[in-house]
Amino acid sequence: MIKKVKIEDAVGLPLGADVTQIIPQKYKGPLFRTGHVISKKDLDMLRMIGKEYVWIYEKQEGFIHQDEASLRIANSLIDESLYVSGPSEGWAIIKAKESGIFLGDDKIAKKINGFNRTILTTIENYSLVSENQQVAKCKITSIETNERLLDKIESIGKDLKKDNKSALRVVKPMIKRFGVIVTDSEVYYGLVEDAATGKVIEKLKPYGAQVVFNKIVRDDKTEIKKAIDEAIQRKVEAIILTGGMGPDPDDATASSIKEAGGKILRYGVPVNPASMSLIASIGDIPLLGISAGFISFKKSFLDFILPRILVKEKITKREIASWGLGGILRQD
Repeated sequence: MIKKVKIEDAVGLPLGADVTQIIPQKYKGPLFRTGHVISKKDLDMLRMIGKEYVWIYEKQEGFIHQDEASLRIANSLIDESLYVSGPSEGWAIIKAKESGIFLGDDKIAKKINGFNRTILTTIENYSLVSENQQVAKCKITSIETNERLLDKIESIGKDLKKDNKSALRVVKPMIKRFGVIVTDSEVYYGLVEDAATGKVIEKLKPYGAQVVFNKIVRDDKTEIKKAIDEAIQRKVEAIILTGGMGPDPDDATASSIKEAGGKILRYGVPVNPASMSLIASIGDIPLLGISAGFISFKKSFLDFILPRILVKEKITKREIASWGLGGILRQD
């Protein structure tokens, strides 16, 4: 049971909720935490932040305090790649045990947030995270909650774990060896410097992936196909082709991928810059045809698609169609 008590009458009693202090542009956080026993010397500090009343909590049958409830929900949603800290101001903080790519289940997040007094918020899906980085936080917004309701919320994540799945997780990149094929006659003849290979290497480095095969070829179907075959022989796990993706008569990348036995899932994607890119595969090897314009931008379709490729996500046409909302990538 939660009680609103005047601060003078709360002396000697334990707080039922964190008391938050806000110093504009400097600090926002607990002045006193749940369970802190109010003393007379605390009263002036409470008055300084405008507090006349505080919450005092008394345990009652069938109800769970906010702190415990938030921690239980958080722990139900994670696997061994994450851990929970806190609570702080009612929030359970979810952090990464090690670096990797953050993945969250959109359907589960919607179910959790479908309850009026429950909040789950995360960083952007497919973000590269470092060890101990916060990836999510959740809380019950009321100071106490009905235990039966909490069991219902908690069961959403627990049921997923029965199938060895989790709503939130961090995954290590599963692909390390890339082939890069630059299809550009101007680059091949030395008229233009190859800027694409270096850019791809730069993008792969944070994930611990590397380029183990690199070749520059003319805009020629036979040469491109041969380069793809060579890359596969070098046991690459994924291939990135840059250039030759436009409507010009010399652009032959897409047709070359087909000649090499590739299946094109989508040519032209609702993500920009580098919308005239393609997603394909040869067996279990993913191929990306990236529009050469990607070299001019801080973020492009390559940045968007890389983490999905690295965790071996099964990409569908339906998913690709959903990328358009928010598909224009910010460059700041």
